[in-house]
Amino acid sequence: MPFQRSRTSLSASRHSILFGVALSWFLLFPSLGLFQKYLGTTRALVCMAIGVALFARLATTRWFAAPSREEIDRGWMSTTTAVLFAVLVLGFVVFYPMTNTAAAGQSPSSVSIGGGGSDRDESLQLGIRELVAGRYPYYQTTPLDNFVTQLPGSLLLAVPFAWLGNAVWQNLFWFGVFIVFVGSVFQSERTTALVIALTVFASPVVLQDFLTGGDLGVNTITILIGMFLMITLAPDVSAATWKKITVAAFTGIALSSRLNFLLLMPPLFAAMARRAGLREAVWYVGVAALAFAAVTLPFYLYDPAHFAPLNLHNRFNQFEGEVRGGSILFPALSLLVSVIVSFYSGNRTVRVWLLQSGFVLTLPVVFLVGVATIRAGRLNFLFTDYALAGAFFGAMGAGLSIFGREL
Repeated sequence: MPFQRSRTSLSASRHSILFGVALSWFLLFPSLGLFQKYLGTTRALVCMAIGVALFARLATTRWFAAPSREEIDRGWMSTTTAVLFAVLVLGFVVFYPMTNTAAAGQSPSSVSIGGGGSDRDESLQLGIRELVAGRYPYYQTTPLDNFVTQLPGSLLLAVPFAWLGNAVWQNLFWFGVFIVFVGSVFQSERTTALVIALTVFASPVVLQDFLTGGDLGVNTITILIGMFLMITLAPDVSAATWKKITVAAFTGIALSSRLNFLLLMPPLFAAMARRAGLREAVWYVGVAALAFAAVTLPFYLYDPAHFAPLNLHNRFNQFEGEVRGGSILFPALSLLVSVIVSFYSGNRTVRVWLLQSGFVLTLPVVFLVGVATIRAGRLNFLFTDYALAGAFFGAMGAGLSIFGREL
């Protein structure tokens, strides 16, 4: 019936707009700090509003149609995705040395490319150097007098690249893996190219982190792929048990990268329980938890007072003057919300789980913006770049929702 088809089409259009807005939030919110720095608060908000409108419109175009059977059979790789990766490689080779100024004694703030460099790469290299030499990696400081911030799992995963000459080469490897991963999930040439382009180029902080040798994006890609494989392999009775255990162990090591990744555990457990049963969820999430503990606890127990990541990863410590007990309150609230959203039965589907994961990773940053705004007496988006992790999860979830593909 025409009227019924019209109502169905209108409902689908509204859902597409909603997920388009969600996509814009996950990709643009992390960059509000950059927008504010270079454009001012008002223009930053205007850019955000324009971006939301553009993404909402983009989500309703026919270009976003689900892939045909012919496309899926043809494979995901295209000249466009190959060119995108080539651009990333070229950009990294050219711009990373220009932003990597700390070793030369120059302040990163004096570099204009991508907002300047950071010493995250020096922190990573220093931690690996001490670890490989058999020394505790959290005693030394970088040229900018910062302690090593990476958790042990992040250091371990970067060791092979350090042996190749520089740990930051992991950026090229894992972004290449990310392109393959996106292609395998969406199974459409045009969709793969678009999702990659939007994730990397429509969210400036993602590109900045990549070009300056940061590891926030790399850490997120490893945990995203690990958890995705856990969720998709768990209900697959044809998948060998050793594969599931290996994936879970790898996920546990990747989990030992950033403490905020622990917020992902309740949605992960709930999704696996709904897709594969409670026993499977307890078993494989338990393996991941044991792997996390095995690589993290020895370093913490060796010298708890100097285990720098424990304090440095909690950005609420510096706002005790604004909200007393905020260093405990806000992380606890974030964990509580993560547990609450995991009760939603929709996370049986991968796309809803991804959206939930993006949300729980972004929420603590919203709290940070709030307390930073209270301190400054005006809108302060300084810390929004920490929502970068949510950009990867959220963009994948919103993309799957727009395309209507179920996993």
